[in-house]
Amino acid sequence: MEIKKNVIAIAYECPFQSDSLLIQALLPNLLSLKGSSYTLVFSPKDNSVVDPVIINEWKKNLPNVVFKFVKRKQILIDFIKLFILLINKINKNETILYSRGYLPGLLTYFLHVIFGCEYIFDPRGILAEELTEDSHGYSKIYIKVINKFEKCLIKHSKQNIFVSNKMHKFYENKHNIVIKNYLVKYNSPDLEKFDIIEIKSIETLVRFVYVGSIVKYQKIEEIFLLLATLKNVNYSMHFYVPDHASNLIKQYSNSYNIPSDIFHLKNYEICKKLKNYHYGFLLRGETFVNLVSSPIKFGEYVASGVRVITTDYVGDYSSFVKFFNIGLIIDIEDLASSGELLKRDIENYKYSPKPFIECINLISGCEK
Repeated sequence: MEIKKNVIAIAYECPFQSDSLLIQALLPNLLSLKGSSYTLVFSPKDNSVVDPVIINEWKKNLPNVVFKFVKRKQILIDFIKLFILLINKINKNETILYSRGYLPGLLTYFLHVIFGCEYIFDPRGILAEELTEDSHGYSKIYIKVINKFEKCLIKHSKQNIFVSNKMHKFYENKHNIVIKNYLVKYNSPDLEKFDIIEIKSIETLVRFVYVGSIVKYQKIEEIFLLLATLKNVNYSMHFYVPDHASNLIKQYSNSYNIPSDIFHLKNYEICKKLKNYHYGFLLRGETFVNLVSSPIKFGEYVASGVRVITTDYVGDYSSFVKFFNIGLIIDIEDLASSGELLKRDIENYKYSPKPFIECINLISGCEK
């Protein structure tokens, strides 16, 4: 017998294109609800990010989905507006709520208590630790409330979705609970937009690339410090970064006398270019947030056959680099030794698309 449900998915931010694919692929498989109706509710911080072109593409790919947007003002006002928007759509036995993030989680739990409908919690991160590590000066009471709420959300959900196995273990250890109903869904790019070429070699030039923001935890200066150790190695360094990042990249480039090229391209423009690079940088320090993370940059590199230069602190991905032999783990506290490691890797560079394909197939699926 075919079971139909009214699935309501709520996201406080307006997701990227890959996130729409996440909902498209994940919810039907997760719930086995063929023919269900879906309502996606977004409350983006900046309404300009609600690109009509992307929305039309979503609608084309997801014909059973109704899209609704709530203009963001203040959290409490947003909460009330979302509640009013959804209250008429909820039926206890026919509705399943999917919350992406903590504020949607609060709303879905509130609706769960009132109407008894089931919900799925997708935290996307570890909020209390993020706020603490960012040093925003939040009070201990505020952090304690978040932790209590977080535990409650995880314990009572029909299903939890984590971005890494390490995140699952982190929550179990943190709250001293056993979490049985969960899925691991890595942050994976839209694979149709990337290419893995069959043949790649290093002849006269090693091509390095970095894609992303230049916030402190991205360890941009360490990239230059590592490159500075590569004496007698002919290489190029390309940065695909936001417009405002140019000055910092130029500053580091001049300070360390390392030529680098800077590009400001849209994500979809970068996708097809990555396949031409040998190595991509993804450096992180040892923090709770990094240890459970799932940066989409990793999937973009792997989907392009780019060897990943990373650290031991990037969620499950650090172990994937070792297992599939698709990059190298360096120590950002010992860049001299790391430089020697990189030189040896360059000297022994042998490319095969197979391990990259195996890895991207793993992270683009769901694990239990």
